[in-house]
Amino acid sequence: MVRLASGFITESDLRSLNEDGAIVVRNVFGRDWVERTRLASAAAVERQLAGMEAAGRQRPTEPAFHNVLYMHLDDPEFRAIGLQSPAPLLARDLMQTDKVILYADHLLVKEPGARTRTPWHQDLPYWPVRGRHITSLWIALDPITRDSGALEYVRGSHRWGKMYQPQNFDGSGGYGDFEPLPDIEGERERYGFLQWDLEPGDVIVHDAGVLHGAGANARRDRSRRALALRYVGDDARWHADGARNVPSGVRVADLRDGDPLDKDGAHMVASLPPRSSPPEGARCPDP
Repeated sequence: MVRLASGFITESDLRSLNEDGAIVVRNVFGRDWVERTRLASAAAVERQLAGMEAAGRQRPTEPAFHNVLYMHLDDPEFRAIGLQSPAPLLARDLMQTDKVILYADHLLVKEPGARTRTPWHQDLPYWPVRGRHITSLWIALDPITRDSGALEYVRGSHRWGKMYQPQNFDGSGGYGDFEPLPDIEGERERYGFLQWDLEPGDVIVHDAGVLHGAGANARRDRSRRALALRYVGDDARWHADGARNVPSGVRVADLRDGDPLDKDGAHMVASLPPRSSPPEGARCPDP
């Protein structure tokens, strides 16, 4: 039986996600949650840049694409965003699971004029996780359009039964013992695509196996800021499959292949109200 308690999605949305591999859910984060996430994101990027300087590397002199991961492990703000915002309520409805485990966060900031593309890729080959209960929420923190680097999806590609080589986000190519990535850009006529314009607080939900990428931020008047939150549920299991795809920042020393991700507190579990009815204020609650 499908149980939907967050008020964000319908059974039709779940069918579309299963068929297409991605859907958009509007106005999930209210204004206060958006602003809180923006402030935490600015601080995270600054910490990363300061760390680069401390290691003897220069800050970027051209508009940059910043990627910051696993912030919730050490930053209480990102922990609150990942566990107390509307995001885990939505994740529970998407996965149809009782348990919602925060696996990872990933901040993606393309400064105005940043020319770096996000390469075509699937999420799952990067992750030491396997199972049905896996979902990815991509939360817009700015107005996002095609010319500022909106995400684009190859419709239905999660149903191809393929695992493609993960791509380095610096453009240096792929790695790992996976199938070579098809030439999506060179053969666009072969595929169908999904893309949405977003407002701050809108969320794209996508299957971990769907192919997606994004263009450069050609806008000079605004950044393209987004926070991706990755959740897993009841049937997801740790699957390291070699050291390369085990994130160095994740405290998982005691996890073995086949273990649930929350074993011995290795990953954090969201504390959520019962699913019997939509919790009061579930639609866009603010902190």
